[in-house]
Amino acid sequence: MRQRYLYFTFFLSTIFLLGCEVINPDEGIPVIIKIDKIRFDSNPFQGTDSVPIQDVWVYLDGEIRGAYELPASIPLLMDGSHKIELMPGIILNGIAGTRSISPFFTTTVVTADFSPGQTYSYAPTSFYKSEVKLPWNNRGEEDFEIGGVSFDTLPQSSAGMSRSQEEVFEGNFSGCISMNSTENYFVAQSNTEFVLPKNGSGVVLEMHIKNPNAALVVGMYITLNDGTVISVDHLTINSGAEWRKLYINFTEMVSYYTNAKNYRLTLKSGLPSGQVSAKIYIDNIKLVHF
Repeated sequence: MRQRYLYFTFFLSTIFLLGCEVINPDEGIPVIIKIDKIRFDSNPFQGTDSVPIQDVWVYLDGEIRGAYELPASIPLLMDGSHKIELMPGIILNGIAGTRSISPFFTTTVVTADFSPGQTYSYAPTSFYKSEVKLPWNNRGEEDFEIGGVSFDTLPQSSAGMSRSQEEVFEGNFSGCISMNSTENYFVAQSNTEFVLPKNGSGVVLEMHIKNPNAALVVGMYITLNDGTVISVDHLTINSGAEWRKLYINFTEMVSYYTNAKNYRLTLKSGLPSGQVSAKIYIDNIKLVHF
């Protein structure tokens, strides 16, 4: 079921035109800040460090100067000592129009003396902030490398999920949902119940997916304080022929249910009409929150 979430998102308002700093020739000669990419490093027990950062959000002396798709050459009108903050930006829910600062990634801060007309190049590295939690397991993610699959296929599901070496994003295994004409419907839930923060605190699911011929619906089973369990289909991931990294924003949905006790992630799919088979591959599933 779909809900209208009335809670304000934890993430900064999205923008639709990247690069907000417009320089009038009469204003003077800008400094150019050049950034090719923002690298991401994960620490032990935080899972994969394959965390693409698409944008950089730039603050000058505490005021926003724009968001820029990487690589970027950013003109800033300044002279002398100033502080620049370079904040990693991501695309939420796989939709290019929903670009946001990631609240979970560290910011690079540069304080220096700048001269107009000069170009300054930086190569920032970002990490998860120290207060970030990754509760999936003791590795911080389901990477399908060790043990069984951390999803339980439900009785109404005719198809299943297994570890696979057919299509792997990294490592030796991925998770594979396989459907055919008789096993044509899949539904599973995480075998862990997660206690998640409300009040607008950020909750994001990170995952890699390759689904060339079938959509995947990601949602949650939510257990309320009175024991009632409700099913919420949150996002449909349309088919895609190549591996993609998605940041699925659950912040508003989780906060909407103020009387929720815990949450389980759900995955659902069906064999499209006219097809005799379909496979969906997933890898590096992380649930990230504060």
